[in-house]
Amino acid sequence: MLWHDTTVHYTGNSNWHFDKKRTILFARIAWLSAIINLALNYILIPIYGIDGAAWATTLSYLVLTTCYLIFSQQIHPLPIPWNKLLLMLLIFCVLLLFSIFLNTTVLSIELVVVKLLLVALSVGFIWKFVFIDYFSLK
Repeated sequence: MLWHDTTVHYTGNSNWHFDKKRTILFARIAWLSAIINLALNYILIPIYGIDGAAWATTLSYLVLTTCYLIFSQQIHPLPIPWNKLLLMLLIFCVLLLFSIFLNTTVLSIELVVVKLLLVALSVGFIWKFVFIDYFSLK
């Protein structure tokens, strides 16, 4: 009896988006992401090769994750600190731009020091300003 009660309770609360209408919605989002991936692969692979495939997959997963977040928030709202999430996204974009501009085949000690300094500063910034204060969640 205990196993039955915990199983019904667990499946009833944890799989909140798996009813008929919501399952179809999330399946359509997955199909949309797959179509976007195929279209971008068709466009980007002839131009950029394996890098084009990587970008196509990255962009299709970005669409998939964003759609899942938006529709999941409509179905079951969660208290997400949007300002901290956007700040982390901004930090990621800045690091991505720096890594693209600092990408070179020549390995110098100055370049290694600059990259390590950027990573250390970013980790420190994220640690100081972005992480949720877990003690305040009690």
